[in-house]
Amino acid sequence: MSETSRHRDKFRLYTQGMGLDIGYGGAPIHDHAIAMDQVVKYADYEGKPQHLYGTATNLYWFRDNVLDFVYSSHLIEDFVNPKFVLMEWTRVIVKGGHLCLLFPDEQHYRRLTKPEYWNLNHKHMDMGLEFMLSVVRSIPNLTMIEAGEFLSDSDYNCMIVCRKDY
Repeated sequence: MSETSRHRDKFRLYTQGMGLDIGYGGAPIHDHAIAMDQVVKYADYEGKPQHLYGTATNLYWFRDNVLDFVYSSHLIEDFVNPKFVLMEWTRVIVKGGHLCLLFPDEQHYRRLTKPEYWNLNHKHMDMGLEFMLSVVRSIPNLTMIEAGEFLSDSDYNCMIVCRKDY
């Protein structure tokens, strides 16, 4: 089961309308979401189609302020400069729309998994709720709506939902 599948209900309220699921990995947040991932598809959890192929750092397909939401699960931790990426994702969201992020607490993730399974694409050893809150707070047109951690013996996820104000 994908991370999105496990936590889908937590984002349901914020992912209404036309939106983009970046890095969907085969399990989009909703069937109506535009599913975007890498050029080479690497997962097929639920057999859902991939609509866009490319890099998450440049959403050139979209003009400014056209999507109701952008959702991403377990991708933001792969970027050296997550603020730069989030600024691009926020660009395409309409005023009042939502930026929805699901990401790991890196230290908890490493405690739960064996070193041979660690994802070497994760760029920040301090990735977690506090790290991402500091990044999101540095983006001027976002207001925090909801944030939380789901840390347990079987979960290492954090979430943030923001509203775009202008």
